[in-house]
Amino acid sequence: MESPFILSSWLSTKTTGLSWSGKWNKNVADGQAVLANLKKSGLLVEGKFIMYSKNPSFAKLTPSAIQEDPDKIANLQSFGITIQQYAAAYENMILPVQTKLSSQGIEYLCKTKYLIPFYHLYKQNGIVKEINNLEEKGQIQRVINDGITQYVGMYAFHRKTLHRK
Repeated sequence: MESPFILSSWLSTKTTGLSWSGKWNKNVADGQAVLANLKKSGLLVEGKFIMYSKNPSFAKLTPSAIQEDPDKIANLQSFGITIQQYAAAYENMILPVQTKLSSQGIEYLCKTKYLIPFYHLYKQNGIVKEINNLEEKGQIQRVINDGITQYVGMYAFHRKTLHRK
């Protein structure tokens, strides 16, 4: 669960910072089946989110998005994962150090209201620029509490602080 984005090749290749990478290095078909099942269940969104990747990549749904859909909660539970376990793991997500999001990845990140609480985790220039644009347009607000940067969505349905440490 260490990354909000998954590149299918990470299943068969050891990637620094991801404990599960390389798990299916002897049977790539098993890893592909896992991704297919997660996609079919609606827990992964497929796209070209990772820069320089020839293969599709995937974005995990946020806990908030899953909680709004009883079918997605049931699908998550069918994998033996509770929403509480998923949310705890999601709070600590990172991208592997050398991984950069593509323009589609940046767009997905910045247009998905559920990802606002995680903006502080992204330091890539294109993402920072887009976050600054959203702030200038008044769509999000930067809040600093005890030296920790947080972002708040300024949407009518989304006016509370979304990330707390």
